[in-house]
Amino acid sequence: MKLRKVYSKDNDLNRVQDNVSGVLDFIQQSPLTGAVTVVAAPLTIGANSVGHRLGRRPIGWFTIGTDAPCTLYDTAPADQTFLYITSDIAANVTLIVI
Repeated sequence: MKLRKVYSKDNDLNRVQDNVSGVLDFIQQSPLTGAVTVVAAPLTIGANSVGHRLGRRPIGWFTIGTDAPCTLYDTAPADQTFLYITSDIAANVTLIVI
């Protein structure tokens, strides 16, 4: 959503509006704005399917927490519903999906 500009004869007000609009546009274009957090997803050793609730094919994901040291990697490309992740151990992981 674009910030609506209020036209004014005051140049300072116009500059402030332009600067605020530029910052908000930058924030809205960030892929993290639409990210979802998957909390404590239980993974088993080997291939796992993890639902992400993003509503579209993800750009990617990253781990923000685990209850055990583990190595995770993509088993297959993600689709609109699931991430396909392989884990070297059983663990509960928290992911951010973008």
